[in-house]
Amino acid sequence: MKILVIRLSSIGDIVITSPVVRCLKLQSDCEIHFLTKPVYRQLVISNPYIDKVVTLDPDIHKTINDLKRERYDYIADLHNNYKSRLICSHINTRSSHFRKLNFRKLLLTKFHIDIMPDIHCVHRYMDTVRSLGIKYDGDGLDFFFNDNDIISTINIPTDYIAFAIGGQHLTKKVPTDIIISICKNTFKHVILLGGKEDCNEGAAIAKVCGQKVINLTGMLSVGQSARIIEGASVVYTGDTGMMHIAAALKKDIVVFWGSTAPQLGMYPFFPDDIKPRCVYMNNVSLRCHPCSSIGKDYCKKKHFNCMRWLNNCIADKQQLFE
Repeated sequence: MKILVIRLSSIGDIVITSPVVRCLKLQSDCEIHFLTKPVYRQLVISNPYIDKVVTLDPDIHKTINDLKRERYDYIADLHNNYKSRLICSHINTRSSHFRKLNFRKLLLTKFHIDIMPDIHCVHRYMDTVRSLGIKYDGDGLDFFFNDNDIISTINIPTDYIAFAIGGQHLTKKVPTDIIISICKNTFKHVILLGGKEDCNEGAAIAKVCGQKVINLTGMLSVGQSARIIEGASVVYTGDTGMMHIAAALKKDIVVFWGSTAPQLGMYPFFPDDIKPRCVYMNNVSLRCHPCSSIGKDYCKKKHFNCMRWLNNCIADKQQLFE
C-alpha cells in the first residue's frame, strides 16, 4: 500500500502524529508519504518510518496535481481542515479524517460543560487508521534528530532546567515576572528556550536573574531546542510544542496551563511502560478556565488569573523547582 498522512501544522500537533506513522510502518507493508507545510518539514524529514515528505505549495491545486500522480491507496487526514478536506476530495481513494470534537470543545471552553472523552488526542489520531487493522503499540511519541541539530558553540552546564517560555498565543505563556520568581526559587541553572519573538522577554529574565539563567531565545532551531530539552533534568513549559517534544524525549515535565486545560486531550503523552514525573500547574477552581482550546491573544476577563495565581503557589511548590 501507498499511504498519505496529512498534518499541515503545527509543532506539537505534528509531533503527536508520530505514533500513527510508526504503527502504520511496523504493522503493515506500506510506503508512507507525509504532507505538511514547508516550515515544519524539518520535524519529519529524519523520521525513519516516513518514505517521502511532501510540502504544501502556496498553490494548493499544484499540490493536488502532484499528489494525484502518486496513486495513493489510502489517506489518513490528521488535520481535517478546509485544505486537507479539499485535497482528499480531489484524490479518488479511501480516506479517513481526524475527529476534532469542536462542539464538545466549545461546550467546555464557553459553557464549561465537560463531555470531552477521557482519551488523548493520539488515540483519536489512531482512529483514522483503525480500518486498516492498525493498533496503537503503547510506545509513546517519537522525535528524531538530524545533523543540523548539533549544538557546539554554547557552553551548556551539566545540571539544568529547560524553560520553554514561548507560545503561539499570549494566554499560553507564563508571565515574565512569574518566570523570574521561578528561576529565583531554584539552585540549578535555567536555560530559556523560545523564538525570536521571545528575545526581549528572555533578555529581561536573564538580566534580573544573572548568571543562573542562560538565555537562548531566538538562537536555536526547533531541533536544537530539543537537544537542550534532551539534556535537561526537568522541563518547564506551557501548553506548547516544546511540551510534546519533552514528552517524546521522556523527560520530567512541569506544565503551566493558562487558557487551555488537560481535559482537551493535548497533555503530555508517554509510553505505557514509562511514566516520567509530570506535574500540572493549573487553576482548576477558576470558573472561567479553560476559555480556549488553542489559546488567545488576550484575557477577556482582563485578570489572567489562570496564570497569575502561580504567584501564590510558587512557594508552596518549592519541590518542583529543585
